[in-house]
Amino acid sequence: LEDLYTRSAKSWMIALLLVVLIVFAIVKTKIVHYSSLAYFPVTFLAAHYLHKLLFANQVVRLRAFLLVGLGIAGLILALALASLSFVNLWMPELMARIPDPMAIASMRADVHWTGYEGIAGAVLLLTMLIGILWMASPRSRTFGIIVLFAGNIAVVQLIIYLVVPRIEEYSQKAAIDFYESKAAERPVIEVRGFKSYAHLFYGRKAQMSPADSARAPHYVVCKINRRNEVSKDTMLRELYEKNGFIFWKRK
Repeated sequence: LEDLYTRSAKSWMIALLLVVLIVFAIVKTKIVHYSSLAYFPVTFLAAHYLHKLLFANQVVRLRAFLLVGLGIAGLILALALASLSFVNLWMPELMARIPDPMAIASMRADVHWTGYEGIAGAVLLLTMLIGILWMASPRSRTFGIIVLFAGNIAVVQLIIYLVVPRIEEYSQKAAIDFYESKAAERPVIEVRGFKSYAHLFYGRKAQMSPADSARAPHYVVCKINRRNEVSKDTMLRELYEKNGFIFWKRK
């Protein structure tokens, strides 16, 4: 039986998770920062359940719907990851269905997909199947959980090395390259119409006095959906446009 402290902690974690889910459903801007508070209660509840499965004084029955749900979720994610090997084939069709000019401009980035990105999906599918089969039996449940965890660790690492760099090329590589190319000038870089810290880091933003700031090269970065707005600033000269970003320099 659970002690009072464990029951209380579990109740608070469930309440916290419900609050995060409700608030996240209400807000219109769906970004990971708003849902990240759910990581703690989800981790706690998962660890609590695994502890009961592995270390309870009596054998805890693993419900079939949990294994089925785990298998379905794993299969969908594995297929999605495996499809990345063919991203160059379905990208034109995807671009034709997206009405957002900024998204289309970003997707036109010259990104080289090697074809090995789908390995993450294969590893996930294999370890998921082995883990679920072993977890179904109380005798091999521990090994199934270990395989499941090890597989997820391997998949995350593969995604970091094979997939994330390509996604970054679509999302902001054009801007990052610009910031890095101007860093030696110790410039003032301003972003308009979107939120970012990248220009401060990659542009090597330094502390400057007002006098030094006035003498430093001044650049402005915006997205193509703000071109008309930024172009009204007669003190700016457009340098070039790339993958949905427009780069300007103050005259």
